Amino acid sequence: MLIEITTSGVGNRKGNIIISGDYLDLKTAVETYMAGANLAGANLSLADFSGANLIGANLENANLCSANLCGANLHDSNLCGAKLRRANMMDADLSGAILCGANLENANLSGANLTDADLSNAWLECADLENANLQGANLKDADLFDAILKNADLRSANLTGVNLEDTEMSGANLLGAIRDPID
Repeated sequence: MLIEITTSGVGNRKGNIIISGDYLDLKTAVETYMAGANLAGANLSLADFSGANLIGANLENANLCSANLCGANLHDSNLCGAKLRRANMMDADLSGAILCGANLENANLSGANLTDADLSNAWLECADLENANLQGANLKDADLFDAILKNADLRSANLTGVNLEDTEMSGANLLGAIRDPID
């Protein structure tokens, strides 16, 4: 297996990193600069990206199951269709990120910034979003069954078609949220 990471970077921080092997070992990716990296479809399960700069990275359909993205900056990144089951994204910046159709089952997103993120059709069953900022986020048709949204900021979020069955929402701010009409 050959994986090429292409970075667009800022200034003179750009280039290509080619990693080969059956599994991608990114234990050294802690606090690494990987803005604009192309990791689409990569198997990154159990990888440690804590504190890494992944602004604008392409992680479409990547396997990030049980990965550590705690405090990572994924602003404007593409995680559409990514597998993020049991991933730790506590305090991560996912503002403007595309997570449509992503599997975030049992993911820890507590304190994460998901402002203006696209989580349409995402699976967030049993996910922890306590104290998360979801202002203006698109959660259309997302599954939040048994999720924790305690003290989450959902102002102006699109909640149409969202499954909120058994979801803990005490203290959540829903001011201006777009919801399904009540019959």
